[in-house]
Amino acid sequence: LEALKRRIHQKIGLQPQDQVNDISFWYPQLVGCGMLKFTSMKIVDNDDIKGMIDVIRQHEVFSSIELYASIELNMVPTLIP
Repeated sequence: LEALKRRIHQKIGLQPQDQVNDISFWYPQLVGCGMLKFTSMKIVDNDDIKGMIDVIRQHEVFSSIELYASIELNMVPTLIP
C-alpha cells in the first residue's frame, strides 16, 4: 500500500510535505439481467490491492482501473521580507 501511495505522490507531482491518505476504487457487481452496479472499495492494505486487480481480471469488459485518492496538501509558510 505504501508503494502505491508513493507512486501516486510521484505521478501527480506532490510536494514532499504533501500526503496521499485514502485510496479507493469502483468495482462492478452483476445485479441481474446483465446489469452492473458499481461499488466503492477503500484500499487499506496489500490484500485489497490484489483484490482490486482480481476483480478487474474477472470482468473482461474492463481494461483499466480508476483510482480515487484523498490528498492532504501541507502548505509551507513563505516568509515575505
